[in-house]
Parts: sequence; C-alpha cells; structure tokens
Amino acid sequence: MLCYSTYRLHLFLGCKKEPKETITKNSNTTGAGSTNILPNGNGPDTCDAVLQITKGYYKTTSSFQPSNINNCLAYLCAQPIINDIAYNRLDMGEVSLNGKVFKSFYSSLNYYYNDTTYSSYSTPYIWNISGSVNIDTQIDTCTTQFPVYSGTSYLPDSISKSQGITITINNLSNCDFYRITLVGPSGSQYLAPKMYPGNATSISFVPNELMGMTTGSTGLMLITFYKDNVKNIASKNLNFRLGVSYSIYNFKITA
Repeated sequence: MLCYSTYRLHLFLGCKKEPKETITKNSNTTGAGSTNILPNGNGPDTCDAVLQITKGYYKTTSSFQPSNINNCLAYLCAQPIINDIAYNRLDMGEVSLNGKVFKSFYSSLNYYYNDTTYSSYSTPYIWNISGSVNIDTQIDTCTTQFPVYSGTSYLPDSISKSQGITITINNLSNCDFYRITLVGPSGSQYLAPKMYPGNATSISFVPNELMGMTTGSTGLMLITFYKDNVKNIASKNLNFRLGVSYSIYNFKITA
C-alpha cells in the first residue's frame, strides 16, 4: 500500500541548498505518495537500481541562480522500480561517486545512500559500488546527458488557492519525466508531488488541491526534470539518472 506518510521531501528552506529527497526513518519505500500522470507508459524507466545526480538552480527574487552543489543518491531494490516507486531497498555495500563515499541514511534496514556533504561533482561522473552480496562490484561512468530546459520565464512566483493555476512547460528537451512539488509557507504543508511524462506541456493545480495550504509569502515551488539511462550490468538494470531542478523560494500562496 502506498502512503504519503512514508515519503517525505526534507526541504532546507533556511538556506540556498537544493531540497533533498530523503525518507522517513521507518520506511523502506521511496517515491510513494506521488501523483503520477503518466499516460501511454511514458515516464521513468523500469530498473533495479537508481544512481542519480541532480544539479540545481534557485530563485529568491528576480532570476534563477546556479547552485554550487549536487543532489546525489543511490538505491537498489529487491523488485523492479516502476514509475519511480522503490520497494524493499537492499544493501549496496559501499557506494561512491568520483571517490566520495555516500552514507546510508538512518539505519541498516533502509539502505538509501546519499551524499550528505552537498559536494559539487565534475564530469566524468564515475560510480563505484562494492562490498555487497546483492550486487557485483561495479565501476561505471555515467554517460547520460542532462535535460535541457529554457522555459523558466513561464514558472510562476505565486498561486491563488481559489483560482488554481495552469503552468505551461515548453522549451524542454532530453527529458523522460518531471516532478513538481508545492510547499506551504516555512514548510507548513507539503502537497504530494505530481509526476508528468517529459512530453507533457502543462501542469495544473485546481482549487480543491490547494484548499489546505496556508497563505503566505515564504513557500516553495520545486520542479525537477529527469533523464534516464538504464544499463544492464551483471544481470542488474542500473539507471544512471541525471536531473535538473528549479527551486522558487519565497513562493507566494494567496487566497
């Protein structure tokens, strides 16, 4: 059973680091609770493991600025990861990217690997996995290309609860799917993320979805575009994923 309480976006609203996707302490499911709008089978590629690098841009006033950190994570599952929902994560041993060893979050039962140092990485992106019976030792270079998005002028700075909004998504290429999240003032509420195929040209929020949001001017809108590249290596389908995120801080939610 999927439940939003088992999936959290822990957003660092007090600084200009990119919001990082993590999990609750008692959960072994990643991605549960997203509203997936993925017609005709479009969306994330099915795989056994995800090795993800996301670069980000943030906006506090008039324009987007590049972040100097990357949001990087990895996880392996006992069953195929479909539509980006990952059940029963497995021990991957030691996971590193360009020599930086990732920590496994919370406890040994969760096996969700993340770079807690907010490091910046340069190409080539070289992943190293070792020391687990669940996956053979791997050293592989990510050859995926980042999604390309130049439509930031269409991203809003505010939303009206009573009117809702439709956001145009254009000038986007090399994207398999994207996810959008709205966060209330100072992290007061989190709407379940919506996930769309890369060829979707608009996003809508209707008043009924927004009625529980608190009004204010310190909210956040986060949209991330993803490109997947699945390689079959030693009988495992490893998804070398790259993402580009855009965070709008001081996002206004009005009545």
